[in-house]
Amino acid sequence: APKTATKRVFLITDEDNPHSGPGSHQLITSARTLLIDLTQAGVTVEPFFISTPEKPFDVSKFYSSVLLPTNLLDEDEIDSSDPSILPESISISRIEDLLAQMRFHEVPKRAHFSIPFKLAEGLTIGIKGYGLVTEQKKGTYKYFYDLGDRMEVAEVRTVYVDQATEAEIEKTKMVYGMELGASAAENDEDEDESMDSNVRIVKSGKRPFYTADDIRSFRTLGLEPGIKLLGFKDRDQLAFEDNVKHSQFIYPDEL
Repeated sequence: APKTATKRVFLITDEDNPHSGPGSHQLITSARTLLIDLTQAGVTVEPFFISTPEKPFDVSKFYSSVLLPTNLLDEDEIDSSDPSILPESISISRIEDLLAQMRFHEVPKRAHFSIPFKLAEGLTIGIKGYGLVTEQKKGTYKYFYDLGDRMEVAEVRTVYVDQATEAEIEKTKMVYGMELGASAAENDEDEDESMDSNVRIVKSGKRPFYTADDIRSFRTLGLEPGIKLLGFKDRDQLAFEDNVKHSQFIYPDEL
């Protein structure tokens, strides 16, 4: 998915003339060049100038020569001839507007799971789980084949075929078993006699087979996914070696 986050630098200061000594012209040029480089790289500078009645913030002393015109747009009701009056567009009072923008541009996190959380009998809420640590793995190699005028990526897929007919087998018809008991050919002889609509009967000494639904029921024991609160422990009772995996952050699911 494309990145939708916004890169911004928050410039918060009450010093309207940070370079008033010798060489200020060179510092202004360097600061403006850096700002242009950031803008070309997709980084937006958000100025927040703090102005008080005791110490008015005069933009014309330094920042009007550094910031781009889009950062110093005066409001219609502001008298631009009075440099002691700070425009609303760059004052600290617009912090609420900035917070609203941050909430609007917030990138939604990808939840690892969304399940019910049972706190007590008759009290269940929905939660989402988020990972605090992401493992960075090495990228896999890709195979290409030459078409003469271009190279195309070779698609890798696994296909199961019947050993006797060499025909591709559908995944819905596949069953799972272990290398135990009699061979599959011997089981096929009694397959019609040992099957009914709901139960598969395996005779003594024969190899058992399971469908995908059977395997899923073994793993879940017929229970729905969820978390149940059993109680609490003091932190001094938790040993370091008990933590075998990184933690998951859970948050109530508002949806």
